[in-house]
Amino acid sequence: MAVTVVVVLVAGNPKPQEFPPDSAEAAVQGYIGAWNERDIPTAYAFLSERVRASTSLEDYQRAADDFLTYGMPPNGPDRRISIGDASSEGDRTVVPVTVE
Repeated sequence: MAVTVVVVLVAGNPKPQEFPPDSAEAAVQGYIGAWNERDIPTAYAFLSERVRASTSLEDYQRAADDFLTYGMPPNGPDRRISIGDASSEGDRTVVPVTVE
């Protein structure tokens, strides 16, 4: 299953969400949690086989380091990430993500 993440930036208060452990939403939540903890190897493990086959962990780590250094706003207590309901078509699943 490939997971596509759509991110929208808005403002709001943090509130945890819970999903079934084997759901696409839980996979996205795990990826975001690993990313926020700067655990790039764990975040990489959440990527699809196709992505991992085309991008080595070393290349992903290097790109993540660049992004974290130059492109990502700092994590703050005001930021909330909401994960919407997944929708599937064939072998593709889309999970909407809102960053507040």
